[in-house]
Amino acid sequence: MTTSWNTRQDEDPLVGVRTYADIDLALKGHRGTGGVPQFAAGAEAAYAWAMGRSGRSPVTGTDDAEHIPELSLLTAEVDASVVRLDDPTLEAGTRDFVRGVHDALAWICGYSDQPA
Repeated sequence: MTTSWNTRQDEDPLVGVRTYADIDLALKGHRGTGGVPQFAAGAEAAYAWAMGRSGRSPVTGTDDAEHIPELSLLTAEVDASVVRLDDPTLEAGTRDFVRGVHDALAWICGYSDQPA
């Protein structure tokens, strides 16, 4: 299930437990910081999807181009990333991408205090 905005009166819209503005800042701050390119691509894909800027979720490919995902869908994507990361046959580049997705979404869902 998704919603256009999870809002409280007179506040920034919430995406997971973070504000839309906080996620936008994390996305902008993440670009061009160096590091592992696939990890960065995964984090950026997760931020964009969580903000409703991408029609498909980065791990499962869930398609909902018109809405910002609710917390339950965000956490389901975190869970899917954990399952993928447990796959010993996952190639290194794909593993880095999925780790980036996981870390970004874990922060958005409140499982972590630091953005990816």
